[in-house]
Amino acid sequence: MALLSVLSSPQTWWWTASIVVGVLFLVGLVTLSRSPLDERRRVPWVLAIVCLPGLGSLAWLWWRYRHYPARRAEQPDWDPNSNAAPLLPPARSPKVAAPRRYGADPDPSVPGSRRYGAQD
Repeated sequence: MALLSVLSSPQTWWWTASIVVGVLFLVGLVTLSRSPLDERRRVPWVLAIVCLPGLGSLAWLWWRYRHYPARRAEQPDWDPNSNAAPLLPPARSPKVAAPRRYGADPDPSVPGSRRYGAQD
């Protein structure tokens, strides 16, 4: 019974949440300090981690461990520290079509290209 009353206390949940956010904050800063980015590319990430402790750290960890390796696999010569104009990575799926201009003839092979109200 005593354990149930301790777990139902709001203080317990606040302390647990603050410890989790604190650990995320520290992990985010440590991995950022060991990242392949140069110093001026780290500044926006530091600001995001400091201003938004939980969300900024989660965004950094996603970028570092999901986006960065996937982008490097698609484009091995891509450098996150480059000042060159960014290149869009290749489309991941053939279902994704390039944006079309209004009035262009619809391509029936692309899903969703039929105009609203068009007759078959």
